[in-house]
Amino acid sequence: MPTQKEYQGVQIGGYVPQRILGKRDLSGLWNMINIRNQRYDEAIKQKSAIDVALGNLKLNAAEDKWKYDYARKIQKRIDDAATMGDYGDALDTAVLEAGKAVSSPEVMGRIRANEQYEKAKQEVDTNGNISALTKKAWNLDNKYHYQDTYDSEGNIVGGTEWNASWKPVEEVDNLTMMKNAISMIGISSKESSRTTGDNTTTAEGTGSSFQKVRGSSKMALSYGQVKSQLVDTINNDPKWKASLEQEYRVNKILLNDINNQIANTQDPLEKQRLEEQKNMYQSNITNDRGFITANYVDILFKKYPSLIKNFAFSRTSSTSTDITGKDDYVRGGGSGSGKGSMNGKGPYAPTDNPQDSVYGPQGSN
Repeated sequence: MPTQKEYQGVQIGGYVPQRILGKRDLSGLWNMINIRNQRYDEAIKQKSAIDVALGNLKLNAAEDKWKYDYARKIQKRIDDAATMGDYGDALDTAVLEAGKAVSSPEVMGRIRANEQYEKAKQEVDTNGNISALTKKAWNLDNKYHYQDTYDSEGNIVGGTEWNASWKPVEEVDNLTMMKNAISMIGISSKESSRTTGDNTTTAEGTGSSFQKVRGSSKMALSYGQVKSQLVDTINNDPKWKASLEQEYRVNKILLNDINNQIANTQDPLEKQRLEEQKNMYQSNITNDRGFITANYVDILFKKYPSLIKNFAFSRTSSTSTDITGKDDYVRGGGSGSGKGSMNGKGPYAPTDNPQDSVYGPQGSN
């Protein structure tokens, strides 16, 4: 009979029972493991599907960081559900997250804002009525932007609309507009004349006369008249005024941008090139004294000095006429003769009508 020392088992009534080896049924365990593995695989597939769906979203490039963080938050919620090895919960969470990943308010708000931005940008970039500089300024001044909006409990319920800060207008030819405006000005004119002379009569009744007619005229279009006409025309022409306002805005935007580039440039050649561009933009919004101004007429006067000089003028002309006459009339004689002469030019030349004589028709009285 075996002793206790020989067997290290448990004795029952002095007897050590022998182990009877048998085959266990592990099918239930394997089924459970297979189910868990299957749920794990499905959860991974859902996570991958979420990543693909987020990657296909038409979001602005400015949202890349947000999209990455958004995907990480979803993955973390799925991973947290599987922390205790319960991939059933992880799968349920993955399915739930997949359903709302691309339809949440924060996603839909960003999609809408980007669509609004892209539509406006395309309209500007394909606009044939504005210059390349205007397009550049608009794009600099109208970047994509978006902000989530929240309810009183801090939940994201939507987002802001995207709107441009300004909309480009059709540009007009300033030179043509100025010529048309100035050509409508009534030119001021002033005329004056002065007549001097003397009449003499002899004892026989004959006489002579002498007249001097001096005349002058002045025509002028002053600098002030030109400026006043341009101011009035611009204020009463919405299309031209809007174009000038846009021109001023565009050059200010480009000037600010070029100043930022100069401040961040170390390359001497590049800085020189930028300075030349800066001078051009600055010249387009300064008056003849070099000050930045929103007075569009002052800017136009500086940009087109030759045009203003050609239109503004002062012109004076003068006329001189000398008239002499001799009357050979003899009282009672019944005959006579006379002659007259005129030296001079201009609008004061006498006529040949004998009725114009201050003495009446020759040969009668």
